[in-house]
Amino acid sequence: MFKNRHPDLETPDSDLRYVILTLAEELGGKPALIDSPTERTLSYTQLSQPIQHFAAGLNQRGFKKDDVFATFIPNVPA
Repeated sequence: MFKNRHPDLETPDSDLRYVILTLAEELGGKPALIDSPTERTLSYTQLSQPIQHFAAGLNQRGFKKDDVFATFIPNVPA
């Protein structure tokens, strides 16, 4: 087993959506994602807006808490 030489990170006891949206309020214009090949940066505010729109779209289509959803998309910030 390998052990990181840095201290363990604390992981919040909540879902990723809640963490990102809470950080968006706190960190606003600071970089949340940086795409290394293109150097395109998304701030926490820029990241939270599409998350909220996507969630609203799923809700409008009848998705509820604990429903299962799969998607196949490229691994890019956009």
